This record gives sequence, structure tokens and C-alpha cells, in this order.
Amino acid sequence: MTVGSHDATAAAGRVAQLAQLARSDRAGVAGLLALLEERSWSLRREVVAALAGLGEVSLAALCHSLEHDRGSETRIAATVDTLAASSADVESALIALATSQRPAVAADVAQVLGRRRNARSVPTLISLLNHTDDNVAVAAIEALGRVGGRAAVDALVETVERDYFFRTYPAIDVLGRSGDPRSVAPLAKLLRNSQYVLEAARALGRTAEKSAVPVLCELLVSPADSNVRVAALALAELIEGHRERYGSAALVQELLRHSASETAVRRVSQTLAVKSCCRFCLKPARRPKCWSV
Repeated sequence: MTVGSHDATAAAGRVAQLAQLARSDRAGVAGLLALLEERSWSLRREVVAALAGLGEVSLAALCHSLEHDRGSETRIAATVDTLAASSADVESALIALATSQRPAVAADVAQVLGRRRNARSVPTLISLLNHTDDNVAVAAIEALGRVGGRAAVDALVETVERDYFFRTYPAIDVLGRSGDPRSVAPLAKLLRNSQYVLEAARALGRTAEKSAVPVLCELLVSPADSNVRVAALALAELIEGHRERYGSAALVQELLRHSASETAVRRVSQTLAVKSCCRFCLKPARRPKCWSV
């Protein structure tokens, strides 16, 4: 028997074992969990689907594995995938694990809840924002961005306003992508902070909100060329995002005409003179053509 045929036979045997375990319901859960460490991703994917489909039957064992079986990154990742896809009431089961003294476990809990995008998870994720470990807090920030909703945005705004670099910085990007108009004011305040000005400007561009236009135009008169370039690109992205969201960018372009002073236009011309005007217009220009001003 050749090596290839031997591998194929072994793989077929594992597939048959998986099918038998999946049919065994509760009795097969332990065996399925062991297969989460399979080297073959295609087989692990089938195991994940089988465990997720068992719902409540496999939930307790999956939670126990997430907390205690931390020796294999492959198994941890597959367990997270399974919990994220499970048909069980995972949100209720993970509340207890969210208070784990092991930061890695709490971070995985945040990741699972974020991927499930269930509004019921927001209170648990907000509690993780105050975790002593920055990695857990960042995982909660990203998860709140995925879940969305008013309470999630409020929590992200509060995180940004606390001005704790390792949490404020990632929250800036998530808040900009939230699509919530309330994100503009706290992001605009950060334009006055040299630590955050560039990231805050980029985030304002991602909001696609017309209320961000005047504050970005103010940044166009900055003596720092880097600030001017980022503000110009942010305005270009804002225009495009507004067009995609609302079908037209006319209102934003009109506001830009009234908000961009002659000094701002001159600064853009100076800083972009030998550069592409923006990522939507690839030819050098005195000002970003996509502004239509």
C-alpha cells in the first residue's frame, strides 16, 4: 500500500468515526472534543459543525474545554469556532466564564460573544471593558463593535473619553466603523491630541457622517503636513462612504464647499502637489478631485 493510499484510508476512518460520534448524541461529545485537535482543517470543520449542531447537549463540555483545556492553540481556536456557531444559549453559559481569573479565557469569551452578535451579550462585554488585562479589554472593544447597538456605542464612547492609550486607540477605529452619528463628537475631540489625531481623523472619515466634514476641514489648515494629508484622505473616504450609504454625496460635497477655507485648499495643494490627490483619484491634482469643489 502506498503512503497516499494509507493516508486516504486513515482519513476515511476518521470521517466514519466522526459520523458515528455525531449520531451518538451526548455519548459522542467527548470523542468529538478530542477530534478538535485533528491536523486536518477540513475534518476539524466537520467536527465543529457536529458539536455546534448538538446545541445544549455539548455546551457544558465546550465551556469546560475553553476554560481548562488550554494546552493546544488548535483546540482552543476550534472550541471558539464551535461556541460561536452553536445553536445553544451560549450567552448565558459564558457569563460565568467572563469573570475567569485567566485573562486568556476572558478574551476568548469576548471573541465568541462578538462573533455571535447577540445584543444580550452587551452587558457582559461592557463589564469586560473594565478588566485589569488590556488584551481582554481590547477583545471586548472589538466584540462590542461587532454587536453594535446604542448601549455598545455608549460604552465605546466612554472608553475613548477615558484617554487610556492601550484601550482608547483600538476603540477609535471601532467607533469610527460603528455607523453611529454619536461617534463624531468624541472622535473630533481627539483631533486636538497629538497621540490620537491621525487615527481619529481616519476614523472620522469612516463614519460617512456629514457632521464630520467641518472638523476635518479644520485639520486641513494644520501646520503639520501629515495631518493635512490624513484629513484630505479622510474627507475623500467620507464622501465615498456617504455616497454608498445614502446613494448620493451631494449634501456632503456642498458642506465641504462651505467648510473648506482658502487656506485649507492652499494647504491641500501644497501637501499633495507631488502626490496622488487621494486613493479615489490617481492623478496629481491641486486638490482632491473627488471632493467636487
